[in-house]
Amino acid sequence: MKSSEKKLLFIEVFMIIMLIINLLFLQTNSYILSIFIIVMFFVSVFLLGYESDRHRFKKDGILLSIIFALIYEIFIYLSGLYVGFLRSGYSLTLYGLIQNVIPFLLIVVTSEILRYEFVTKGEKKKLFYFLTLILFILLDISANIYIYDLNVGRVIVEAICVVAIPSITKNLLLTYWMRRFGVLANIIYLSITSIAVFIIPIIPDFNKYLQAVIAFLYPVILFFITRKILKDETKTSKLASKTATRILGIATFIFTATLVVLTSGIFKYYFLTIGSGSMQKELYVGDVVIVKKLNKSELKEIEVGTILVFKMQNKIIVHRVVEINKEDGNLIFRTKGDNNKENDKWVVTENNLIGLTKYKIPLIGLPSIWLYEFVEGSKLKWKR
Repeated sequence: MKSSEKKLLFIEVFMIIMLIINLLFLQTNSYILSIFIIVMFFVSVFLLGYESDRHRFKKDGILLSIIFALIYEIFIYLSGLYVGFLRSGYSLTLYGLIQNVIPFLLIVVTSEILRYEFVTKGEKKKLFYFLTLILFILLDISANIYIYDLNVGRVIVEAICVVAIPSITKNLLLTYWMRRFGVLANIIYLSITSIAVFIIPIIPDFNKYLQAVIAFLYPVILFFITRKILKDETKTSKLASKTATRILGIATFIFTATLVVLTSGIFKYYFLTIGSGSMQKELYVGDVVIVKKLNKSELKEIEVGTILVFKMQNKIIVHRVVEINKEDGNLIFRTKGDNNKENDKWVVTENNLIGLTKYKIPLIGLPSIWLYEFVEGSKLKWKR
């Protein structure tokens, strides 16, 4: 074994031992973990040197990683139409975003640069490929394990199923991509697929084990797609570019179809853009609300204070319930816009009712408002 290989072996074994100790005894936070990675990167550069990223297929890899990441996010959030949505547990304040996103980005960027260093220096021996894979699985677990109480047997099993097992296929894919595409493709893919949960106020209400299955299978699918794209290395550049263009077209179609589905009202949950100021300061023009359609057996979910979505005078209206009564065995609702001085003149019957609002996403519907105004040639006169 060469001197450089011995140094690489020492670094990787040392990091693996330190990560195991961290998992068993310390469970450090994201900032300390990112500092550890940065330090080990500089140690490896000092001992082994650093090679610039000159991968032949870097551009193709970046394009593919963007497309694959967007398809994943579209699929995950489209699934919410079936399984429902939950409010994200992460703070959306500026301080909260900085507190959550910065440590994550530090870990992603530093760990992928370190992965590049290890893959580049040790790609000729399977031992180093195996050690790199083990190292980054442990690193992945260390970055997520702090939310689990490892003193409880049931929780340990859950952590293995939800964190450790999906990490295996993810790191297989990322290590393979690193050899083929270089560091940027990995950083972009991880950033898109992971940061969404920090910046979007809702998340699909997946069973955690179902989500783990998806997280396990998707990298496997991408691994085989990538291998097929790169199978004929003499035509790789052209083939990858053509395939990426084809996938981009499919992704664009999926994205467009998703927007149509999200706003069509076909499914149990759908998106609705607020076009009136009548519900300020709860809902503003341009906010998007997720509407849960109700059947007769679910009407019991409605109580005074619920924000209803109903059809009245051929318009979709979003107002709050202020009074609930019964008439001939059917429920009727009195409603009022929060920003209006008086109750609505009408009553909402079960036949008028569409559903109730579950969550809101601030201001992302403004482009559709602007488009409507552009087509109409004048600004909407918002009803108060």
